[in-house]
Amino acid sequence: MSSLLCPKTWLQIAAGFGAGAVAMLSLVHVWRPSTCDDKFDVSDLEFVYWHIRGLGEVPRMMLAFKGYYPGDYKSYRVKFSSDKEEKMTEAKSGIMISKIADVKDDLKENFGRMPFLKSSKIRLGQSVAINYYLASKLKLMGKDTYEAAQVLMIINHLRELKQAFYKMCPYRKTPDAKMQETFFKGGAKDSEGIADISIRHERYMSWFLPRLEKLIGDDGFAVGGTPTYADFELFYLFGDELPVEHFGGKEEEDFMRQPFYSTKLTNESLKMAPKVCKILEKIKKDKNIIKYMEVRGIPKLGY
Repeated sequence: MSSLLCPKTWLQIAAGFGAGAVAMLSLVHVWRPSTCDDKFDVSDLEFVYWHIRGLGEVPRMMLAFKGYYPGDYKSYRVKFSSDKEEKMTEAKSGIMISKIADVKDDLKENFGRMPFLKSSKIRLGQSVAINYYLASKLKLMGKDTYEAAQVLMIINHLRELKQAFYKMCPYRKTPDAKMQETFFKGGAKDSEGIADISIRHERYMSWFLPRLEKLIGDDGFAVGGTPTYADFELFYLFGDELPVEHFGGKEEEDFMRQPFYSTKLTNESLKMAPKVCKILEKIKKDKNIIKYMEVRGIPKLGY
């Protein structure tokens, strides 16, 4: 499946992971506590993204956590194909398998890209906006404006960590031992106090993770003692290994299904962050998330 994409298309997808960062900061100023006057009707939702996890997985997980699965809402998975005539089909899991031609007229809000969320009332592009909207509707943005700002603070720290990772280990490029050694164990070690600006370009896992550990709660939740959007970003980034049987990529790209391209090295790093581990375990054992994990790879996901 992945072989059907040209290199330019892969670069466009990879670039999407870093888009929307500036919009995130502005949300702090406009957020209101997560109460909803109107009933949130997920049956009216349509979520469109590539047939991979990527920027689509956190919103899917948040919906699943609240008991909403593909089929309860329309979950479009756009396959990589040059066949413009093939019509949309629905998998047994409720996932709508489609071609880019089926959704091309719905992507204006994201400048012709994905992800995209719409209903009879809203149309949204950009993953930050989509995640904010869903988290607010699902009451996963904290109890007040301050907690919402804390959630966004953690999300932004995680975004910086992802940027540092992809700079070291480019998207879909097989990581070598030197890359992994540097990212997981090398770089800046000033993990508390004033950050040393002279080595700001050497901030990798050993710099981010200890500082992150100091910010989050010790009760299995990142913010406020309740589940929030931040918990799901943490889980996706550090704990979501796609099972082999759900993996639809090339055999030589097995690293793509693992957190930071290596579950083993990620888990070794997590030994310095027991509070993060508590969050990952809580989400992993949630009955709704377990149910979602059983169906999300039907048909097999690319990554």
